[in-house]
Amino acid sequence: MAAACLTVALGASGARPAAAPSSQQLRSSSSQISRGAPLVAAVPRSSSGSFEPRRQRAAPLRIDALLGNRKWWEVKSPPNVIHISSVQQMVDTMATAGDRLVIVDFFAPWCAACKGIYPKLMKLMEERPDVLLLAVNFDENKTLVKALGVKVLPYFMFYRGAQGKLEGFGASAKKLHLIQEAIDRHTTERCYLPGSEEQPVLPEFPNVAPSGKSKLSGSNGVVPAPLRAVAAAPQPVA
Repeated sequence: MAAACLTVALGASGARPAAAPSSQQLRSSSSQISRGAPLVAAVPRSSSGSFEPRRQRAAPLRIDALLGNRKWWEVKSPPNVIHISSVQQMVDTMATAGDRLVIVDFFAPWCAACKGIYPKLMKLMEERPDVLLLAVNFDENKTLVKALGVKVLPYFMFYRGAQGKLEGFGASAKKLHLIQEAIDRHTTERCYLPGSEEQPVLPEFPNVAPSGKSKLSGSNGVVPAPLRAVAAAPQPVA
């Protein structure tokens, strides 16, 4: 029955049923079929006999399994890295930072430069547990990002104690040394005149006051003078 059907398909009417053609003959015949009758393309095999497309599709699944479906900015964060989700959380965290240097890292999930510098930045934070890094996701904190005047990503702002904002700049993975130099520059021993407790932690959000005095891991647990740069002249050492 199979030979008869094959004979009809090949148009050999009235002829004696032929033997089943070889795979080479079938490929030759299929090349003569018009384009109007699409065929199912053969799947190329590797030298080992396995299907290449199937093996390629399995690779991303293995990677996802290893990462646990975590996003790239959630893969590894040392204890001194805090992901900010609101203005209130940022104010509370900065208010309890004490005299520690605070770096605010503005990034976005779709930012290739942000993704490139992330692992190096996390390694740097592991080496500097005395520094606090606040990671601000642009997509989740647009009000905060725009109020602070951030226009490029990734962008880094540096705050410390009563001196408030020290500086801010953009940096890629190739310019990580700029962040390292800023950390060395702003973590030197210094004295401060006390600031006014009536001043806001973030001048851009004067109506957002710290919600409490909870102790931050690694800080001295004392709510410092606001981080606004007022009355910040160094006090002479006797």
